[in-house]
Amino acid sequence: MLKEFFVKRQLKKMGVSGPQLEALMKVVKNNPGLFQRLGQEIEDKVSKNKLSYDEATLSVTTKYRSELAKIFNQKF
Repeated sequence: MLKEFFVKRQLKKMGVSGPQLEALMKVVKNNPGLFQRLGQEIEDKVSKNKLSYDEATLSVTTKYRSELAKIFNQKF
């Protein structure tokens, strides 16, 4: 899938590799709706609220903290 390729590429640029990369890709693949919402809300905050990408990401991930914790605490 083309989208998966670009996600992997971006994660590699961020320094994620090996088993961490595969585990993260599995989480994203198993929860596409959540990560789509996260991405859209981040983009909205950057464009509409004029926040930096980092500020927007922190704001959105804080909002979804409990959902993300559940996902990342599952066994892979």
